Amino acid sequence: MSSKRYAEKSIVMLGGIDLNDIKGIDLNLLKAFVVLLEERNVTYAADRLRRGQSATSGMLARLRDMLGDEVLVRSGRDMVPTPRAQELLLEIKPMLERLSVILNHAPSFDPRKTKRQFRIGLPDDLELALLPSLSNAIAKEAPNAQILVKSIDYETVCEAIDKNEIDLAVTVYEEPQESWHSIDIVGDTRFACVFAPETLLADPQDLEDFVQARHALVSVVGDAQGIVDISLQQISRMRKISFVVPHFMALPPLLQAMDLIATVPDYVAARFVQDFDLSMCAPPIDLPPYPIKMMWHRIRERDNADIWFRSLVKRELKQVLLS
Repeated sequence: MSSKRYAEKSIVMLGGIDLNDIKGIDLNLLKAFVVLLEERNVTYAADRLRRGQSATSGMLARLRDMLGDEVLVRSGRDMVPTPRAQELLLEIKPMLERLSVILNHAPSFDPRKTKRQFRIGLPDDLELALLPSLSNAIAKEAPNAQILVKSIDYETVCEAIDKNEIDLAVTVYEEPQESWHSIDIVGDTRFACVFAPETLLADPQDLEDFVQARHALVSVVGDAQGIVDISLQQISRMRKISFVVPHFMALPPLLQAMDLIATVPDYVAARFVQDFDLSMCAPPIDLPPYPIKMMWHRIRERDNADIWFRSLVKRELKQVLLS
């Protein structure tokens, strides 16, 4: 029989007494029972229980009433346990010890042996940046684990976390809820212009050429305005947006085929340069940095497997985003 099943059975049946028939059973009262029988003295028992003598006497009275037994009987100057109390002690003491182990022992976690599924929510720009290095790390450190990636954005991250659809989210969402925990991974992510040098006619580092050029924009909601447009408005300028696409991976073929500029997070631009033979440069305007956060529901705060996974993701994110 498993230790958990043993503890459950012991709680229900103590020496033939069905505790399901006793409403509001107090585990502290059972602890007092053990101490009273071990000390056989109310004063000494009160010291061990860190209670007053009158309170301990009251607990003895409650035990007598609950068990229908005197529990301890005075014999001369001493108190001796009844045969019934001695029988119960043999069952109650190990049950309480086992229950304490069950309640206080955090299950161990070995990433090398785990077959657990870890669910992470990522916007597609961070999928591009993180997944190659994360997959390599998982293969080395937790080869039997499964990673489930759920696409999220700032409109869906709340629901994904609150409905327990993911264990962890990495996002730029800036309004964590009271039921979440969050940490900043990178606080000053920058932007870069990415383009195909063989097709681009403009100089992307020249402001006049930049605003006159044709631009591609990624928008998950189909809004033809982004942080670049807001920043240009502040200096009374406007750019021409020719394509609005819902995913970052739609950009490379557009950039390779047309005279276009895309302004994207610098970690996305670096990936495009590496994988698609594109070029990148700093934009000709100042754009505000933005933080990248890791967020998770507080129910996952103390789980050892979740703690390990968050540490792994944090390490890989910093390596990718800060390199």
